[in-house]
Amino acid sequence: MLAPRARLVALLAALLLAAGAVQVAARDVLPAPAWLSTWTARHPDPRTFSEAESLALRALQDKARRKDVMLLFAALAAGCAAVAAFPRLPARAGGVRVAVLAAGTVTLGIALAASSVVGQARLAAAREWSLGDDALGALAGPHTATLRAWRARVPESDAVLLLGTDSSLWNVTAWALHPRAIFPLLRDVPPDMSDEAQDFGRGQGARWVVDLGALAAPARSAHAALLKVDP
Repeated sequence: MLAPRARLVALLAALLLAAGAVQVAARDVLPAPAWLSTWTARHPDPRTFSEAESLALRALQDKARRKDVMLLFAALAAGCAAVAAFPRLPARAGGVRVAVLAAGTVTLGIALAASSVVGQARLAAAREWSLGDDALGALAGPHTATLRAWRARVPESDAVLLLGTDSSLWNVTAWALHPRAIFPLLRDVPPDMSDEAQDFGRGQGARWVVDLGALAAPARSAHAALLKVDP
């Protein structure tokens, strides 16, 4: 069983770590400390970056560092608080350090999972989320906002005809518009439809045509990438 003095030390450590996590969370980025910058200068990245790419990479690293340090402080604070609150925990876990790390990891995991569930429930209630939507931005890139707008515009009972030969855009568009009925035409077809394609999607409600070529290069297209072909 943990001694009262050790419990007090654990409680103080929890408060200090929690304060550190709050301070880091209040920042937008966390630049590398001097020792890490010195080490990086002595071990340069073998890849070649332009000035703009270097700045973008540094900004990305600073944001990731902020999040990692914040989560580390929060997890250690939770672990120290658990040890202070439950003095028998270290003996059962196999030591104070093991108890702090285990309790902090479990607490942080539960908190992050609960936060994710709450956030997804809110987005689902607003009809702004679907399965796999967390990765849509990484896959769709600059087309993410357009695809989400289409998902809000096209009813789930309607059919979507994907016209074009860009397989990557085809995949991400079909994913974003799931569970609507998707009819692929992996070839360049005029958006007014040919006689061969007129029967695709009938019986599914209204039909919508997605011109993947217009989606990829809207400035060079004379029409919108999403067209409704039925009343």
